[in-house]
Amino acid sequence: MGYGRVLGLSVLLLMVVGVILWVRQEPPRQGVPAVVQEYAPLVPDNETPIPADEAFRQECLASLRMAIPEEAYTAMLFTHSPTWGTVLRADYTLPDLAASNVNRVVCSRNTDGKVRVNVSFGQKVPPLEQAK
Repeated sequence: MGYGRVLGLSVLLLMVVGVILWVRQEPPRQGVPAVVQEYAPLVPDNETPIPADEAFRQECLASLRMAIPEEAYTAMLFTHSPTWGTVLRADYTLPDLAASNVNRVVCSRNTDGKVRVNVSFGQKVPPLEQAK
């Protein structure tokens, strides 16, 4: 085998090892979640039901009025979560969406004071009447 060929194979081997080391993923760090969830879950989890908060409902659903009219909401549930603060979940139906699964809006006012809105379509979750 010639010197040039040995040198070429050695360089190729070093490049492959370099790529493997570069691509290798770090193991997950202790105590740090892999994914930070920014929105309250679709189904209440360790939450306390609270009375309806009309001001929060108006604030939450105001940005959705063009897409989801007021009469489309079929059920609403207000809760309080240690993680998500005040949470409003509202199921809705629209003529263009299949009714075989649940369509849901989830709004939360987190501890940072920001309101977060999550709109989902066709989820396999219990309707709010059953989720209480």
